[in-house]
Amino acid sequence: MIPRLATFSLGLVLLIAPAGATSPPASSISPVPDAVWAEMQGKSFNPDIKGCAGRDELRLLVLPYRDYEGKTQQGRMIVHRDVAEVVRAVFVQLYADNSFAIARMELVDAYGGDDDASMAANNTSGYNCRAAAGSARLSSHARGIAIDVNPRTNPFVREGTTSPPAGEDLDTPEEREAHASAPGLISATSAITKAFAAKGWTWGGTWKSSKDYQHFSADGH
Repeated sequence: MIPRLATFSLGLVLLIAPAGATSPPASSISPVPDAVWAEMQGKSFNPDIKGCAGRDELRLLVLPYRDYEGKTQQGRMIVHRDVAEVVRAVFVQLYADNSFAIARMELVDAYGGDDDASMAANNTSGYNCRAAAGSARLSSHARGIAIDVNPRTNPFVREGTTSPPAGEDLDTPEEREAHASAPGLISATSAITKAFAAKGWTWGGTWKSSKDYQHFSADGH
């Protein structure tokens, strides 16, 4: 609906928004606040794991999104400062276009830093100081340059194992094709895949030895 015009005797014109119109929720990038950093200790940050991005390298994002019911929400995510603007821009664009749904978005600390619990809750998250799944190698999440999106809808599949287990009904190409229109499901043609590809990021759904349908990263890992 186009805003109507109100004209006053002084020659001023005021744009009046339609009844019920609301502004989109704000997005922001900021250093990690003291309270958030304290909450991260022993959860998403572990000083005993070497190589993880530290506080000065990390940024807290506040991002708008629409949930599976189409309702406007505001979530938080932590990523490396070098990719913060890229991630913010992607999610702001997805919200503006109403082109992709997010089930929920909380810091992984809400789940004690437990990746399995976060995935089971279908939680979209970024930084987590941990090893890569099934490997001793440091995860790209530990460097703050990867995010997992709607993990239950987009599970990680490797050597016959699906994580989280609740994603087993969407862990084969045939099942995913059959449910291509499901909210939050990622495919090669999804708006979120195209948005991150335009920024030079890689989608884990293109991997050969495993399929990490939830995973986007700046380094391809």
